[in-house]
Amino acid sequence: MRVANQVPLQGVAPLQRAAKILFESQGAARSLCPMDADCLQLCLLAGAHHLAVRQVTALDVHGVEPYASHLTTVDFLRYWFYGGMAWCGLKDWPKALESFKIAVCMPATSLSAVVAEAYKKMVLVGLLATGKAPALPPYTSDVVVRQLKHHGALYLRLAKAFSANDVAGLADEVAKEEAALNADKNLGLANQV
Repeated sequence: MRVANQVPLQGVAPLQRAAKILFESQGAARSLCPMDADCLQLCLLAGAHHLAVRQVTALDVHGVEPYASHLTTVDFLRYWFYGGMAWCGLKDWPKALESFKIAVCMPATSLSAVVAEAYKKMVLVGLLATGKAPALPPYTSDVVVRQLKHHGALYLRLAKAFSANDVAGLADEVAKEEAALNADKNLGLANQV
């Protein structure tokens, strides 16, 4: 995947060919597979958000065959996380919000790092898309909901300041938590909020 040589886009076509060969060799219809999340990641590394979005919209993710595609839970989560990142790059906040929400609401018995990161972005994108923090659907895993309250506390404080229309308080909170937001790679989104 040519990331080491700083040309990530050169890895996209071989991964797409590999995915095509995987399904053709089994006589199965093309659906979501592990290479798709990798393709999205490479597109994002190259700053080619439009190519990543094209990949997201081209695939049928409703008829996933885990045995034919070798898709794992992490691959599925990464696909939706990177899809949300691609939509963020194009500033299509409603579609980004939906992608992050799919990742966060996937059935789970514990919180994964991908879900925690998707939730943080989901809160910020929700503020940009709708003007309020998005509520988690009732079918979200209880274990995940409990753990997200801890992992997303900073983002919920930002949402509270935003909802209270406290511009100064929001700016103070972003400034105070700049290091944490930067470490999460969410400072740019927070500043847009």
